[in-house]
Amino acid sequence: MIFNNAISIIRVDAVQITQLLFNLLINAVHASPKKSTIKTIIENDDKNLLIRIEDQGHGIPDETKQKIFDPFFTTKTLKNGAGLGLSVVYGIVKNHNGKITVTNNNPRGTIFTISLPIS
Repeated sequence: MIFNNAISIIRVDAVQITQLLFNLLINAVHASPKKSTIKTIIENDDKNLLIRIEDQGHGIPDETKQKIFDPFFTTKTLKNGAGLGLSVVYGIVKNHNGKITVTNNNPRGTIFTISLPIS
């Protein structure tokens, strides 16, 4: 997959980036109340492609944020999640030499920001 604009081109594994987006968006849907908004924002700066997923869900407590990328960690019931989605996301980001951050979305929710270096 190639993202192209007037400033940059970035090469990524399309299957992996699709899996990354799918996992983050499914989590956002599960966390968000009905009729809320989930935003996906893709932009770039001079060095990185930035992908932001913003939800209006219940948010992630600070003590939980430290564990969310650990394999098999989940806040869902076993019926609804195995705790692998965010660990897969983390692995995909690292495979692309990128970074992922988690911040609070004010007044409510979570923002995942993925930063992938521009080739």
